[in-house]
Amino acid sequence: MFKTISRRAVIRGAGGVAIGLPFLEAMRPSRAWAQAAVPKRLITWFSGNGQMPAYWYPTGTETNFTLNTAHAPLLPYQSKLILFNGVHNDAGKDPVYGGHQGSHAAMISGVPFVTPQSFGTMRPGGPSLDQLVAAKIGGATKIKSVQTGVNPGSDGGDPLQVVSSWASATQLLPQIGKPSALFDLLFMNGAAGMPQNTMAADNLRTLRKSILDGVSSRFTALRARVGTDDKARLDAHLQSIRQVETQVLAMQPQAACTIPTRPADTFSLLNSNIPAWAQLNTDLMVLALACDLTRVASWMWVAMGTGGVTFTWLGHTNTHHNLAHANALKEMTEINTWFSTQLAYLMSSLDKHPDVGGGTMLDNTLIVWWNELGNGAAHLANRAPFVLAGGAGGALKMGRFLDYTKTPIENNQILLTVYNVLTGSQDTTFGGAKYCPGPAPGL
Repeated sequence: MFKTISRRAVIRGAGGVAIGLPFLEAMRPSRAWAQAAVPKRLITWFSGNGQMPAYWYPTGTETNFTLNTAHAPLLPYQSKLILFNGVHNDAGKDPVYGGHQGSHAAMISGVPFVTPQSFGTMRPGGPSLDQLVAAKIGGATKIKSVQTGVNPGSDGGDPLQVVSSWASATQLLPQIGKPSALFDLLFMNGAAGMPQNTMAADNLRTLRKSILDGVSSRFTALRARVGTDDKARLDAHLQSIRQVETQVLAMQPQAACTIPTRPADTFSLLNSNIPAWAQLNTDLMVLALACDLTRVASWMWVAMGTGGVTFTWLGHTNTHHNLAHANALKEMTEINTWFSTQLAYLMSSLDKHPDVGGGTMLDNTLIVWWNELGNGAAHLANRAPFVLAGGAGGALKMGRFLDYTKTPIENNQILLTVYNVLTGSQDTTFGGAKYCPGPAPGL
């Protein structure tokens, strides 16, 4: 029997170089290995401006269904999806029509928005799903929850436009979109709201050259102490760190990068670089989960509502927001097909990491793909286009299409079900009780 390793253990080398470890079998108390629960993880994954039925909703029965055009890239993972139709977000129009902002606030919280002076001042009336889950399971990790994504624009004077996570109306949690800042937070004891001048951190990264080089002898010693499954987890973990570290450290200054407040940060945050930017931040987010630095993450694609991003890499010349309002079927299909490609990348990345107790991280992670609107052209909250992906540790039967169009349900009921299965709770309501008669039937 191998000696138990502390859950908070790190590999530490000369000069204070240290890296976190993934969750290993050897971290469980020996007598609890067989019965201990595998950690479950949550990723809320936001894309905006609504959907169009022509490319979004599947056809068929609950277990024998055909994915629509936009979800074609997810075909290899159909058995790990749950898609819905007939979901309402009535809290998003209580007490009045809420547009992008009001629907956004209620879609992931289930609570009506704080009554506004204007659309630009609408705020959430309750915490987002990820924050409620983090309050239950986040205490087991170094970082309770991580907020990231990509957004090359600004908030247009309304910070709610660019957040998909919040603790309250006055505690909006901004995404850490800059790859180097996200790396610092996760692996260099940084913190959200770091000083603009990060020269010390930049110099330290250069001085170290490689975190892994500094701990190689300790890693070898640790590897000899653990079993075969843990060896595989350590190898995958260290390989991922090396890949991300190389990406961050090897970047050269770009003339087109206009980030005057952070001159040491050389990664391009331009609209045209969104595909590369998204891949790097996805890799960092997955690595944070693999390191067990956090078990809760929220991802935001660009912004909700007025996000002025143009998908130039798809050949578009108009913004996503304007295309949604124009009911531009071809372009909206292309945009959401591209989002599905990115979700497939996230799922495949999670699937590469073996997890404690067998299976992979994907099997024990639940991804909630959500949107602030159902119909972007008309600013309607219904039908709310939720997709669940992953496994949730077997707590949900995946590979299904749940069609509630004959008897619509509320988004609160999906949120309640997700909250219960991830936290082990048996709550009977979520968000505004008026909109939550119980868990989603059949889910």
